[in-house]
Amino acid sequence: MSKASRSSRTSESSLRRGDVLVAVAVASLTLGGCMRIYPDPELPDVVTEWSDVDCRPGTGNVVVALIGTTRTEVTVPCADLGVTFADVAREQYRVEAFLEDTTGEPISRSDGEVDLRNGFDETVSLYFGGFGGFSNVRVSWNFTNGDTCESIDAELMNLRFTGTNGALPFEDFAPCVLTPHFGTVPDGTYTLVITALDMRGTVARSAESEEFEIMGPELVDLGIITLSR
Repeated sequence: MSKASRSSRTSESSLRRGDVLVAVAVASLTLGGCMRIYPDPELPDVVTEWSDVDCRPGTGNVVVALIGTTRTEVTVPCADLGVTFADVAREQYRVEAFLEDTTGEPISRSDGEVDLRNGFDETVSLYFGGFGGFSNVRVSWNFTNGDTCESIDAELMNLRFTGTNGALPFEDFAPCVLTPHFGTVPDGTYTLVITALDMRGTVARSAESEEFEIMGPELVDLGIITLSR
């Protein structure tokens, strides 16, 4: 075979290999282009707001927490009427807010949820009871034997105030995880039993508390009430 023939075959083989490499490179770029995700430089904001009717004389700051994978907490004067959490991750969050008096004591609570997985800004309107009067009862709860809301599948708490000395019974409800709870109960003398509920019924209950009196707007702190299965 002549040198010219061998050179021609070598050139043809090189061209074929080159064509294959080009085709592979083009395919890789095409697939890569389809699969590549370009990040959006603008992350969403969570805007929380409340009404000036909540900022009556005697109120102080509002503490707002944005709770997702991490927890971010901000304290501002009530008169600011809102807090903005800028450029947060695209995930689901719980908003937890407490209204304090001028001594820093929590006197009311408001909560909300936002889902930022679509990447859009969200606004949460918080309500601390300014339209109908502030909370006059605060109560927390826990469970015996190290139980938690999650471990016993408790979702909702039923707070039953049994009236004595002529007071009518009163019921309130709250999500299990939202403790302490702030409520507004009519004036009177009561005892309290708290029941933890799952989707089927009762999973835990407290003993009946001692009598306590609620009179006017003064906040009555009932402390921590323990529930047992």
